[in-house]
Amino acid sequence: DAPPADAAAGGGGGGAGSAWNRTGVTWEDKDVSKWASAELQQRVGGAAASLAADERLPRALLGCGLEARVCKVESCEGTATVTSSRGVLRHAFDYSFEAEWEVKPLPGGAEGGAEEGAADAADTVYSGRLKYSDVTAAESADVSTTYKKRPSELVAPRVTDALAELKAAVAEAVRGFEAQLRTKSI
Repeated sequence: DAPPADAAAGGGGGGAGSAWNRTGVTWEDKDVSKWASAELQQRVGGAAASLAADERLPRALLGCGLEARVCKVESCEGTATVTSSRGVLRHAFDYSFEAEWEVKPLPGGAEGGAEEGAADAADTVYSGRLKYSDVTAAESADVSTTYKKRPSELVAPRVTDALAELKAAVAEAVRGFEAQLRTKSI
C-alpha cells in the first residue's frame, strides 16, 4: 500500500502512526532497543534497598540494619518495540540482564555474638549476582541468585531478607522503565 498523498507530502497527523500513516490503519513497528537497553541499565543500576535493624539479634548475627544495592549491570540484552496498528500504540520488551549486588551491614545494632564464627559477620560485605531472564514486565521475570561466598547459616536469613528488598527495588526500576517506554511513540 502506498501512503496517502497528503501523508507522503509530509502532513502531520492525529492517529497513532507516523506522518505517512496519519490514520494509523497500517501496521508500523519501531525498534527502540538501543534506547531501552541504556534506560533499563541505568534504572536497574541505581536500585538499592535497606533492611531495618532487628533489635532482637546481636550485631554479629546481623541484627544491625543492612544496605543492599546493585553495583553494576552487565550483559543487558533484548529488544523493545513500539507498534501501531489500527490507531493503537502497543509497547513491548523482552530483556535479560545480570546485576552484581552487595549487601553490607550498617553501623549500629546491639553488640555481641553468641555463636562462634558469627563475630566477623557484622564486618563482612556479602556479594553475588542476580540473573534476570525473560523480563517482559516487572513481575514476570525469572530471577536466580548466586553468591561469591555463601553466608553462614547464622546470618543467611538476614542476607536473604535484604536481597528480597533489593529484588523489590529492581522490580520497581523495571516498572519505571516500562512507564518510560510507554511514553514513546512511532
